[in-house]
Amino acid sequence: MLLHILPGDAGYGSALLGYHYYTWALIGFIAAIVLISAVLLFDRQFEEDKAVLPATGGTFAQAAVWLVIALTAANVVTLLECGFGACADNPVVYELLKRAA
Repeated sequence: MLLHILPGDAGYGSALLGYHYYTWALIGFIAAIVLISAVLLFDRQFEEDKAVLPATGGTFAQAAVWLVIALTAANVVTLLECGFGACADNPVVYELLKRAA
């Protein structure tokens, strides 16, 4: 990980706010772990709630489900592009579609 944080490393792709993909992924994973840990500290989540939840789960739950569906679709595109192996440095063809033809 430090190879992508140290100055002078070109990294893959263009930088966003000075950091590359791998650094942003690390920041995101650490933030997720901290936030989930904070949620697990509250005992209120285990209390019996008499209120009836809406059948759809609410707007936030629907947005989360659609986000998971979109990320899964993006992973399918990556699978088509790279196949089951590592991606090439500069992929120009869809590996799985090339093999099928």
